[in-house]
Amino acid sequence: MVIERNVKTVKIGKEKQWRVGEYLRLSKEDENAGTSLSIENQKAIIHDFLEESPLQFTLVETYIDDGISGATAQHRPAFQQLIEDVKSGLLNCVITKDTSRFTRSVSDAEYYVNTVFPIHDVRFIALGSPMIDSYGDPESVEGIQFHFENYFNEHFVKMTSKKIRKVFEVKTKKGEFIGSYAPYGGYGKDPASKNKLVVDGEAAEIVKKIFDMFVYDKLSLRAVALRLNDMGVLPPREYKVTKGITPNSHAAKIPSWH
Repeated sequence: MVIERNVKTVKIGKEKQWRVGEYLRLSKEDENAGTSLSIENQKAIIHDFLEESPLQFTLVETYIDDGISGATAQHRPAFQQLIEDVKSGLLNCVITKDTSRFTRSVSDAEYYVNTVFPIHDVRFIALGSPMIDSYGDPESVEGIQFHFENYFNEHFVKMTSKKIRKVFEVKTKKGEFIGSYAPYGGYGKDPASKNKLVVDGEAAEIVKKIFDMFVYDKLSLRAVALRLNDMGVLPPREYKVTKGITPNSHAAKIPSWH
């Protein structure tokens, strides 16, 4: 999540002043599309639009969810902050490159654009073709074009998911490893092939000790964890970090086996 504050202020006349929050998003699947959907490209398109009417629009915040799917709103921290700033009154205008950057969920699009934003008197602009503008062209968020785009955006996620699952299915049938990280079980990824596992001798010795403590020493799982902590053995996540791997899981305040 990235949030950038823009300190620029603009003196206004009688025209309504729009306090803008620009929302930029790029998922891992979108990266395959190249520069057309890049964060910088999205930002450039929005800034070109804002510069056409500098007395009407003031960019207040930039919200960026990079590498995050638009399928749901709950798992996008920058998006959630955007909505909080809308509700607090910091923003009265939300601009995004197109509807797919805002969300790929039909229900989320309908809820935020046609319920949340009107309640807080917030203008929504999607610079697609045709452009969606809830203030300049209210019918654009009520007509069939907006609904069609939302259904297409959601359908894209479903089709992409099916294609990815099919690729994974083919790989697993060929005996290839498809996980992001090798499991902590005495294995690591082959530097020459991300779909192949190789033995990690150091972790393998720990796994053997765990087996012996549980099977031969008759220790409970909790007792095994306590003994590993007493021995100063790094738990799986911290061990991976020492190998130059940064797992998605958050680091514990006090790393330990449990």
